Amino acid sequence: MENRPSNNDKFDSDNQEEEELPINFTNISPSLYQKTIELLKYNYLCNECLGRQFSYLGTGTSNFERAYAILLGITMECHLLLAKTTFQERYTLYDQNPINILDLLAKKADFLPAKKIFEQFKEKEFLFSKLSNVPKKDEFKCQLCDNILLPVSISEIGKNIDIEALDYEFPDFLIGTHLNAAQADKEDELRAKFNLKNGESFKANLNRLIGKKLQEIWKKQPKFEQPGLLITINLEKKEKIEIKLRSLPLYFRGRYKKWVRDLPQTHWHCFECRGKGFNKFTKKICTECGGTGDKYPSSIHDLIGNEFIKATKGELALFHGAGREDIDARCLGSGRSFIIEIRNPKIRNVNLIEIAQILNEKNKTKIFVDSLLSTTKKDIADIKRSSEFLRKNYNALVYFAQPISEIEFDDKLQKTEEFLNETIINQRTPLRVVHRRADKTRKKKIYSITGKYVDSRHGFFKISSQGGTYIKELIHGDNGRTNPSLSKIYGYPMQCVELDVVEIEESK
Repeated sequence: MENRPSNNDKFDSDNQEEEELPINFTNISPSLYQKTIELLKYNYLCNECLGRQFSYLGTGTSNFERAYAILLGITMECHLLLAKTTFQERYTLYDQNPINILDLLAKKADFLPAKKIFEQFKEKEFLFSKLSNVPKKDEFKCQLCDNILLPVSISEIGKNIDIEALDYEFPDFLIGTHLNAAQADKEDELRAKFNLKNGESFKANLNRLIGKKLQEIWKKQPKFEQPGLLITINLEKKEKIEIKLRSLPLYFRGRYKKWVRDLPQTHWHCFECRGKGFNKFTKKICTECGGTGDKYPSSIHDLIGNEFIKATKGELALFHGAGREDIDARCLGSGRSFIIEIRNPKIRNVNLIEIAQILNEKNKTKIFVDSLLSTTKKDIADIKRSSEFLRKNYNALVYFAQPISEIEFDDKLQKTEEFLNETIINQRTPLRVVHRRADKTRKKKIYSITGKYVDSRHGFFKISSQGGTYIKELIHGDNGRTNPSLSKIYGYPMQCVELDVVEIEESK
């Protein structure tokens, strides 16, 4: 029997003595202990997996602490009965011999205090007990988590994530987990079988433990909305843990001017091979694009996006423009607003002045970029919505299907101003884009049109209209789909041969 201090002794932290308190064991509810013993009869469970089955009880403690407290409580009761009672009294503990329970805790929960008490009494109790026939494992393995929740595994996963994240800049993070179906089913079956209703899920348990480990390593806090770095732990492949990192997208706003024609705003794939570069039936190089997969060799999207990908070490650049000009139209004046979105960037802090300088130096004959600044995803919807209502000014060189005198031109121009200035026109989706846009009629306001005679076959017009107006169709009428039109007012076919966007109103 071990010696204990008397009730008159005081607690002393130096000699680790403690005051003995009277305990009435008959008042302790056996329900948690009984359920734990039943659980361990059917499963090998680590402390995390055992403790989280009761995680909504005893809040303010960890799963490990809950499991340890339950197992230690059972071990102490077993020890008490083995040390102080006769053989006939031992079966008062859950109708089982305490030595059998200690054997169960030692083998199925890998509980060290139970092992020690078991070793102390096993020879003495051998004749009176029926020890479990579960073979002793060289290495303990939890049947629910496959030892993933053990401290050594959590530490190893945390170190691997830290190595993967070395190249990333991020202010905060969030952990997510994909379970394999078999692992999720095992836990569901266990809880259904033993009517467990107070437990934390394996996924939440793992996320929390890894999160705490990364907090220790990085000194950064997790964030549940818009985290700087999203860490996904994939357990779908058995016996293999995959780690995937994705950082929060970056958004940069600016304005571009386009000096040349035949440069699209966004990337166009070859219509023939759909961007593959080869014929899907013959497997031969596409004759339309020469194997490049591109309709045009470059775009404003490519020129700007590639530079941002290089600066941020991002994965993908998406281009969002405040409207778009035609491929063969220039964009002058103060330029057009755009937002470039960078997916999975590793570097978040970039020098926007330097990026603009590099862009403009490399592409001085094609585009000019300025007013770069950081922005948010919300601004994408804002610039797209506002572009439909902003006032835009155009210069158009127009070809006449039949010769016209200057006097006739001026007379028709006066009628045009009367018909169209400060007028709402109806524009049905043009034939040239109806294959990719909804076929509907839009109402657009024309603020003003002025013109100048060039020669018998050409006129020059300045047009101010609401954003989203199809200017080329306003000129030639698009077989009556735009009404009224310059062509209808002049009385013969007209065609826009050169178009420039000269000013786009700033969004307020």
